[in-house]
Amino acid sequence: MKELLIKYGATPPPDPKQKKAQEKAKAVVPAQPVKKVNERLIPKEFVLQILDKGHYRPITDEEFDLLKQELPDIGMLFEDDAAIEKMAVPPVDESAPIQYHWEKVAMRMMKHLMKLNQAWIFLEPVDPEKLQIFDYFDIIQNPMDFGTIKEKLSQHKYLNMQHFMQDVELVFKNCILYNGEQSPVS
Repeated sequence: MKELLIKYGATPPPDPKQKKAQEKAKAVVPAQPVKKVNERLIPKEFVLQILDKGHYRPITDEEFDLLKQELPDIGMLFEDDAAIEKMAVPPVDESAPIQYHWEKVAMRMMKHLMKLNQAWIFLEPVDPEKLQIFDYFDIIQNPMDFGTIKEKLSQHKYLNMQHFMQDVELVFKNCILYNGEQSPVS
C-alpha cells in the first residue's frame, strides 16, 4: 500500500528519528541577552597622589615606603588586594547624586583613620590649656582635627571631596608646623 501511495504522489510519513534531527538542525539558538555592567563597580587603576606646592603629583617610592612605615594599616591597603576586598562598602543607591557617593567614601575613610592607634592625638581639637602649650594659637591660625572633620561631613558642610581632603591635610600640616617634622607626634 505504501508503494501505491508513493506512486500517486503521496509522501511517506517522516521517520520520527529523522524528524527530531531536522528540528534540531532548524532550531536557532537564541542569542544570550547582554547583561548591563555597572561601570562604577569595575576596579580602576589608581595612583596615590600628594598635594605638593598647590598641585597634586604621584608620591615617590620613598614617600610610599614612609607611609607604610608610619601608617602600616593604611599602607597594607595599597599592597594587599584581599584587605581592600574585606573592607565593608555600604550599598549606594544608583539614583543618588554623586555628592552622596563621595561623602560615604570620605566618612568611611575618617572612621578608618580614627581607629588607628596613632590617631588619638587628632581625634578632638587641641586644648592648649590642658596640654600647657599656650602659644598654640599664635602658631596655628586654622586648627583642625578628625572629630571636627567627621562632624562637618555628617552635616554635609563640605562642597566637594577636595575641600574635605584639604581639611584632612590641614590636620597633618598643623601637627608638623607646631611640633616639627622630627617630633614623635609628627
